[in-house]
Amino acid sequence: MCKKGGAIVAYKARLEKIKAASALCEALWRGARMLAVSSHSGRELQRRLRHAGVDEATAAEAVERLRERGLIREESDAVRLAERCVRKGWGPRRVLSELFAKGYGEAAQKEARTYLESVDFNEVCLDVLKKVRVPERSDRAALQKLQASLLRRGFLPSTIREALQAYFER
Repeated sequence: MCKKGGAIVAYKARLEKIKAASALCEALWRGARMLAVSSHSGRELQRRLRHAGVDEATAAEAVERLRERGLIREESDAVRLAERCVRKGWGPRRVLSELFAKGYGEAAQKEARTYLESVDFNEVCLDVLKKVRVPERSDRAALQKLQASLLRRGFLPSTIREALQAYFER
C-alpha cells in the first residue's frame, strides 16, 4: 500500500510540473503573439498576461524568458513610441507621461529623453497651431483656451509662447 501511495504522490508531483510547464508555454505563446501585434514594455506585457488569466509567477517568468530571447526591446520600443507621440503633435511632458503609463523602465525612458532632446518642440507646436483654428490676438479668452489645450498636449509654456509668436509673425 505504501508503495502504491508513494507512486501516486510521485505522479501527482510530475503532473503538477507538467501543468506548470504547460501554463508557461501557453503564456510564452500569448506573450509572443501580443508582441507580434505591437511592442509592449515588460511591465505592460505582464499586466496583459495577468488580464488574460495567467497567474502572476508564470506571467513574470514568461516576460523574463521573452526578454532573454530578445523579443522585448524596451529601449528601442520606447524611442519608437516617443517618435509616434511627437508625430501626433504631443509635447515632451505628455510623451514622458505616456512612456511612464506604458510601464517603460528608467533605461528606456532615458533613451527616449535622449531622442526628445533632439526634437525642436517649437516646430512641433507650430505645426499643431497650423492645424487648429487659432483665434485673433485680441481674443484673450480664446487664446487662453488654446494655450490650455497645448499645455494638455504636454508643451511647456515657453514653447507655447514662442510658437504663438512665430505663428502671428508669419
